[in-house]
Amino acid sequence: LVIVFPPMEIEALFTSDTTIICEGDVVLFYDESVGPITQWSWIFEGGTPGTSTQQNPVVGYATAGSYDVLLQVTDGIESAQIFLANYITVGAVPAICPAPTGITYLCASWGNSSYNSVGLTGITLYNWLLEPVEAGTISGTGKNVTAIWTEDFLGVATLKVAGVNYCGIGVYSNPLTITRYLPTVTLPAFPDVSIGTPPFALTG
Repeated sequence: LVIVFPPMEIEALFTSDTTIICEGDVVLFYDESVGPITQWSWIFEGGTPGTSTQQNPVVGYATAGSYDVLLQVTDGIESAQIFLANYITVGAVPAICPAPTGITYLCASWGNSSYNSVGLTGITLYNWLLEPVEAGTISGTGKNVTAIWTEDFLGVATLKVAGVNYCGIGVYSNPLTITRYLPTVTLPAFPDVSIGTPPFALTG
């Protein structure tokens, strides 16, 4: 008597150590397939290598984007596959921001002033840099911030901004030059007067 068992069903499955990375990082893929698998065939969109026959390959990604992964397995008789669209997300350090916008010539008696940055994609927050440090501080980490000026600071300051995300901080923008001043007041001499001198206008 010969008993013939049907082939064991196989199922293609995989996991990875991460699905969100930055440009230049690598992903470790782990085969979790079910059954007596003997061969693995991977396709990694955007990855290096782009294909692999290893059971647990390591793949690098150089360019930002979202990428598919395909795994096909076989036991020599049957085959199965799994396809996951946009499985890997690759981020990049933010691009350089444009120079901030806002008032560049302000009287010291006006108090604080507001500045803005053009929004770029892929930015979590903004890092603002006001120099020299004695000029004041920046309140906020968004696109719109307030410069809180040191009361007695007069002169030229610069303001730069850089985008930040989970991949790091981008290059700072070109600086916005800001001049903080007090007006110069002059009053020319006027003639000698006496108690009986009629009123007259003072100019300056």
